[in-house]
This record gives sequence, C-alpha cells and structure tokens, in this order.
Amino acid sequence: FGEDGDSFEEDGSSFEDDNPEIVLLGVGGDSNLVNVWSTEWDDTSEPIDDVRDGVAVKKYEAINYAGIEMSPIDVSEMTFFSLKVLTEDASALEIKLVDASDANWENWVDGIAIFDAASQPALTQGEWVTIDIPLDTLNLPSLSAIGQIVISVLEESGTTRSLEIADMYFYQDDSYE
Repeated sequence: FGEDGDSFEEDGSSFEDDNPEIVLLGVGGDSNLVNVWSTEWDDTSEPIDDVRDGVAVKKYEAINYAGIEMSPIDVSEMTFFSLKVLTEDASALEIKLVDASDANWENWVDGIAIFDAASQPALTQGEWVTIDIPLDTLNLPSLSAIGQIVISVLEESGTTRSLEIADMYFYQDDSYE
C-alpha cells in the first residue's frame, strides 16, 4: 500500500522503518500472537483471509464491532499502534486497546481513538489509510498486558459496514516526544 494506495512497497514489505515492532498482521501472514480475529461476543462476520502483494489482509464484509483477542502482550517499550484500513462505506472507526491486567474492567472507557473524515489522518472511503496511534494518548493504566483490540464502525447496533485491515503492529519510534 504505497503512496498510490494500491500496492505495498517494492520489496513486499509494508513497514517503513527498522524500529522495533510487535507484529500482529503483516508480511508473512498472521502473527501467532493473535488467538482470534472475531470473538463470540462481537457483531461481525468471520473475517476472510486475503493476501495483497505478499501482505496478509483481514476482510470483514459485515462489521459493526470486532473483538480481536490475544494472550496479553507487553507493549510498554513501544510508542505507537499502527494499522492500515480500507472501508468502502464506514464513515468513522473507533479503535480500542484493552489492558488485560485490569480484571475489573475499570479502564473500559480508556484506550480509545476515533478516526473519521475530520481526523488526522482522515478516514477516506475507498482508500487505504495508515493509522498510527501514540500509545501515551490512550490513558491506559498499563501497557504491559494488552489482551484485546476492539474495532467498531460507530454505527447503530445491527448496522454493518465493510472493513479491511492490513499491517497491524506496535512499534517504537525513538524520535517521538
């Protein structure tokens, strides 16, 4: 998914730098860190596995919200959560990281980032958009046990949209302040 929005970089990699990363989805396919891409409690179709220019893509044909679960991951040394998304019909996305160390779910209102046409970057229908979320902006009590990612299209309950996800990873950017 280069600048033209249609393809990955020439070397087949979609990653832009050599900073430390924890990859959940990308070149080479799914990471073994993710247990499920659609939980029993979410409101989505089962994602379809696809590959574009050698990079794994998850295609949700009917999503309201999807729960992505993994064994808790320590991302405390990372500075960003990044993913590429493509939607033909959603006008907004909510991306939530869940701290699994919070047994009482007290931080359920934290860890949320929302992207729409007015956000930076703007969610643009029909185009691949790279979203980089600074982890320190999510107000999570801990980054040492991220156990879920919840992605919602911010529509009424029961309303679904399409969404494709590629290159989902955490990374460290030493120049970020």
